[in-house]
This record gives sequence, structure tokens and C-alpha cells, in this order.
Amino acid sequence: MHKTETDELVHRSGSVPSGRAWCEIVQDWEPAFFGDNNRAVKKIQRQTYPELAHELFNAARQRYLSACGLVGVDTRLAELSRKAERYRLPFLTRAYRMMAKFYRYAFAGDQQMVLPFEDRPAQDSMRGAWERYFRDEAERLVETDSIATGILRAVVYHPTPIGDAAEAHVVDLLSHRYGKFHLQRRLELLRQTFSSDELDGWRFAEDVDWDQIALDPRVRPNPPD
Repeated sequence: MHKTETDELVHRSGSVPSGRAWCEIVQDWEPAFFGDNNRAVKKIQRQTYPELAHELFNAARQRYLSACGLVGVDTRLAELSRKAERYRLPFLTRAYRMMAKFYRYAFAGDQQMVLPFEDRPAQDSMRGAWERYFRDEAERLVETDSIATGILRAVVYHPTPIGDAAEAHVVDLLSHRYGKFHLQRRLELLRQTFSSDELDGWRFAEDVDWDQIALDPRVRPNPPD
């Protein structure tokens, strides 16, 4: 039976990555920023990758297809996205890694010691907090058109150069959204009691000279309005 381009793109079978490919989704051995040593959160972020990466794609697909339906158009990207069911993992690893990195930077402090009988509740609590953040952030991200379409192209054209370029563009947009990972900025973020959806004032505080703050702790950024 002859396979169409659509069949080839959206019906690739695959499996969850293993070995080094799995470990590299969120790396234990190499910190992404100074103080990035919470291995418990990193482990959780690796475990949740398959489910949450799919949810990120589905959030983008739902918004894009809804927009297409609203204006009565059906694009090639809509066709491929609508038919996509299974993908060859890993996909969206760079975007997922950037989102995971910012979560650890802004919300996850140093790993705390827990007694053995406390381990499961602590793990469940950390996992729940990370998953809630990711899902809320995914919904916020796909409200930006270029991020939503970039996610779709990265998945339906994975692992082609078109897909690689689309994901690289998404990562660039995330880098601009999250800003520089300065130590002093992180200390300020961890000190605050903001929830993730209240964080925009700090997330986009690029007019603050974080290098100067790092050199002179007496200099303080203004809190968000």
C-alpha cells in the first residue's frame, strides 16, 4: 500500500527514549545554572517528559485548530496536526528542557534531606507542583502564535531539518521569555511567595541590571506592581 507524505510524517511509531538519550532530557551531571543541584526535581522532570511533552503539543494543536475553525480555513499544518497520533520520541526535548530549567531556577531551591518514611509524600508533592506549573505554562505559551505554530511544526516534521529549525525558534522565544539566569535574580525569585501565574513582573524584568545587583547586594530591584 502506498504511503502518503502525511502517513510518513504523522504515523511514525516509536518508544520512550532510554539510556543516554533519556538522561539527556534533563541532565543530572551538568548544572544548567549556578546552584542547579536539585536532583530530585530533575528526576521527576525526566519521568514526566513523555506525558507532558505530548500535552504541550496538544495544547498548541487545540488552539491552532480552534483558530482555523473560527476563520474557516484548513491549512497543511492543520491537516498534519489533526492526524498526528504517535511520534518517535524524543521530540520537543530542547523546549521541554528550557521549561524545566526555568522551573528549577525560579521555584526549586536546594534539595532538602527527607527521612525514608517521608520520601513518597515529598516526591508526590514535588511532582504535583511541577506538573501544575508545566500545564499552566503550556497554556500561556500557546497563546503566542509563533510559539504555538513552532511547536506544531517541530512535532509533525520531527526529525527533519524543518522540525529542528521550528524547535530552535521555539527555544529562542523561550529564552527571551525567561531572560538571563543570574544568581541574584534567582535568589530574589526564590525569596518571593508568588505563584507561577503571578511571576511575569519578575520574569520580564530585563531592565534590571542583575550583574550590578550581584556585585552590590545593596542594590534592590523593584517588586512587580
